[in-house]
Amino acid sequence: MASERIDGEPKPILQKHSREFLLRDPGEAVRRTRRRRWVTVFASLVVAGFLGTVSTRFLLAQRTIAQAHALSMVHDLGRLVTAQTVFRNETGRYAIQGALGVGFVPSQAVHVTIIAADQTGWHAYASHLRSTQRCVVTVGTGVSVLRNMPSAKPSCGT
Repeated sequence: MASERIDGEPKPILQKHSREFLLRDPGEAVRRTRRRRWVTVFASLVVAGFLGTVSTRFLLAQRTIAQAHALSMVHDLGRLVTAQTVFRNETGRYAIQGALGVGFVPSQAVHVTIIAADQTGWHAYASHLRSTQRCVVTVGTGVSVLRNMPSAKPSCGT
């Protein structure tokens, strides 16, 4: 017979299937399909792991950026406490918005607003252009709107 080999085993008949030549043996096709399935599953797991790693790093970077913004606002409010102390020692009162002149300039992208000030205290907040968080500081006891607030320690919230 033309389809048998000399040693008695059948000669494999090749057919073209999806850009490859596969053996007509059904077992071989099943084995190749299973191999491909496991390769696909493995590749999917690798991609999922990669995406998980990238998203975790992105979230950590965003948290670090938010902490840096809060730190710059707290630093500016601390510098404002020092500038207000110097201003009070020279004039006997705390400065309102803009009265400090060149004595205090906030960091880039940070906006500091003195909300209330009198002879015995003041209150201010800081905000960052790239953050929704605000930091506040209250010094003294004379600010009529904000009595019983912690004194001279900037704190941040949402």
